[in-house]
Order: sequence, then structure tokens, then C-alpha cells
Amino acid sequence: MHYSHLATVTNMLWKLIEANGHDPETLFSDVGIDPDLLNKPGARVPYASVNKIWAKTTEIIDDPCFALKAHKYWHPSYIHALGYAWLASHTLREALTRFVRYLRVVSEKSFLKLEEDSDGYNVIFSFELLGRHIPTQVDMGMAMGLHMCRLNYGEDLKLKAVNFVHAGPSCTEEYFALFKASVQFSAKRDRLTLSYADVDKYLIGANPQLAD
Repeated sequence: MHYSHLATVTNMLWKLIEANGHDPETLFSDVGIDPDLLNKPGARVPYASVNKIWAKTTEIIDDPCFALKAHKYWHPSYIHALGYAWLASHTLREALTRFVRYLRVVSEKSFLKLEEDSDGYNVIFSFELLGRHIPTQVDMGMAMGLHMCRLNYGEDLKLKAVNFVHAGPSCTEEYFALFKASVQFSAKRDRLTLSYADVDKYLIGANPQLAD
């Protein structure tokens, strides 16, 4: 089966390519993605094409940590109404539960799950379900997860742990600077771990009517 996700989500990659001095229009066209789709709400692109452009981008950008900066280019409308429902959630637990539940609005293949254990509240990323496990694509997803949580909670949110399946690149200090937590590479799963106190803290931006 050929899965797809919202084309607007790839705007972040487009802007990353531009920020690193390359022409995104050519790259997108080369892998079969019509650049005009990125500005059409509801338009979708196949995972296979998105994976191809991530692979190509990783080859041409001479910075193994470039994807950690993707959050600078995120806008809630990129994930449709789910982006605003996220911002209006009572707690991070509610936001994350809502996001996983309605992820199919954005992505036809669910690649996120939530687990609770003695270590804390875990957000598990399974990018291999999207066809390939590209380290920079994982970096983008994990950095975005943190960024969205901090938008709701505040910049003082501290993760308990961060785990990456891929090996540590030459710029590992950038991971520590961004996540401000213990970061483990060559791990079994791509995972962000939060404390229960933080995921259950009431957020002042909560708006139940908007979230519903």
C-alpha cells in the first residue's frame, strides 16, 4: 500500500534546504513532488517521495545536524486543525494522546506511540514504518516533538532522557544543547522520555472549546 502525508508538513524541509544554500524547487521536482502542493491545504504526497528527498538532502547538506533546526520553520497550520488543538490542550499528556489519536489526519501510517514505565512517560518514534530509517529525518521528528512540547509547557521543560537508534554524529554537542538532557545514541528505540509531573501539569494556554 502506498501511504502519504500532508504536503504542508514538508514546508519545513523546503525551508531547511533554502537555509543551507540549496534550491528546494529543483530537489522537490526531481523526486516527483510538485512544489505547488506545499501551499495547498489538504494536498498529500507519498512517503516514498518524501524519503527520497530526505536522502538527497542529507547527501548535499554538509552538516549532519542540520535537521535539528527544523523546528524554527514549523507552523501549527502545517498539521491542519491538529496543530491548534495541540496548542489548546490542558496538559502535555492530553496533547500527546490527542496527537497520536488523530495522527492519521496528517499521516496515513501511524509512527508514534506512548508508553508509561518506571522511567517516565515515553514518546516512541518508529520512522522505519514510513519506509526508511533516515537519521536526519528522525532528528527532525524528535526535535519537532520537543519543540511542540516546549511551546505548550515553556522553554524550561526538561526531558528525562533522549534515545536515538542512529549512531552519534560528529556534532553530538548540538544534540545536548537542544535537548538539554541525557542523550543516548545507538539505542534500541527512538524515544523522548518526560516526567509524569511535567506531562500532567496544567497548562495556562488550555482552551477546551478550541481543542474540541
